[in-house]
Amino acid sequence: MEEDPRFLTEQIVTYLGNKRSLLHFLGTGLEQVKKRLGKERLKAGDLFSGSGALGIEALSRGCEHCVFTDISVAAVKLTKSNLVRAHFEDKAEVFQCTALDFLKQCKTKFDIIFIDPPY
Repeated sequence: MEEDPRFLTEQIVTYLGNKRSLLHFLGTGLEQVKKRLGKERLKAGDLFSGSGALGIEALSRGCEHCVFTDISVAAVKLTKSNLVRAHFEDKAEVFQCTALDFLKQCKTKFDIIFIDPPY
């Protein structure tokens, strides 16, 4: 993946002394959501998407569709580029808008939403 225009969650994190990537925890969480909902294919939202890493990881782990939003033109371009590189552009929608504006007009029901605003 290309570098995110803002420092984001692709970085390796340390969790309770065990070094594991955030994306590993994402995969574990998705499996738990699938079991709890009794679904194999989930619909995801990646708000404040940055590079799109969280949503793309969700797609790579079996989500059927993901909607990405970010207010930044650079982030939207990067997300689209990364979706093409990962061959998931047909399973995604990308919007340049605020998360709140998107949610006000959204009619889609998501199984899981990732929210990672800039800090």
